Amino acid sequence: MIDIGANLSNSVFKADLEEVLTRASSAGLKHIIITGTNVEESHNALQLCNQYQDFIPSLNLSSTAGVHPHDAKDLINTWIESLEHLHQNKFVKAVGETGLDFNRNYSPRDKQISAFREQLFLASKLEKPVFVHDRETGGETLRILREFENKLVAVVIHCFTGTKDELLAYLDAGFFIGITGWVCDERRGKQLQQIVPLIPDARLMIETDAPWLMPKKTTLKPAKKNRCEPAHLLDITKKIAQLRNQCPEEVRHYTAKNAENFFNL
Repeated sequence: MIDIGANLSNSVFKADLEEVLTRASSAGLKHIIITGTNVEESHNALQLCNQYQDFIPSLNLSSTAGVHPHDAKDLINTWIESLEHLHQNKFVKAVGETGLDFNRNYSPRDKQISAFREQLFLASKLEKPVFVHDRETGGETLRILREFENKLVAVVIHCFTGTKDELLAYLDAGFFIGITGWVCDERRGKQLQQIVPLIPDARLMIETDAPWLMPKKTTLKPAKKNRCEPAHLLDITKKIAQLRNQCPEEVRHYTAKNAENFFNL
């Protein structure tokens, strides 16, 4: 299994990251992509890759480097150059997490849009895939991505929780879809459960978005209350397999293959 999005640089993992990685390996993970959410956190994600790359020989680490829409308001003049510098490292595999969030609006919308476009320009320049956040933007995220049609090598809509129409529009655009533990939530994830079977095998990837979105029903007792970690990918995979009438081994195989190709692992 490959977790395409885990925020392992988050402070909640500081005290026991080695145990978290050990549990991930025991659960069957072979690769974790550590998410970068701003320049500092992208640097921290890369540091973790360097620090723990050989901790468990069978578990590889890579990272992304980007600026989350929540952080768009805090950018300084040299931010895009700093990101480009981080992308020179072999462990950094995608631009992001970037995108738009009109649900919380922690950053003004104009600043979110500007930062998003800058990062899409960077991705097209570097010929790297894009790890995209989209929450309640009324189609604005897709409209901006379409401005870069034929310029981006690949796009994944991370932690997809949207509608059927939004899903079909993203699939029509040729994008990949990342599914998290949201799909395991019998209340909030009900709509997602109904449309997950519509995603072609070749476009689906799986992720935890750890430390958030822990599956409600899990075979893995969390080391810390309500903290999701990469090992929970096992529960997410089982739920997806159930919804798609597939066996978990099949889901693990094709989602891992998709991730390997997407991130050039």
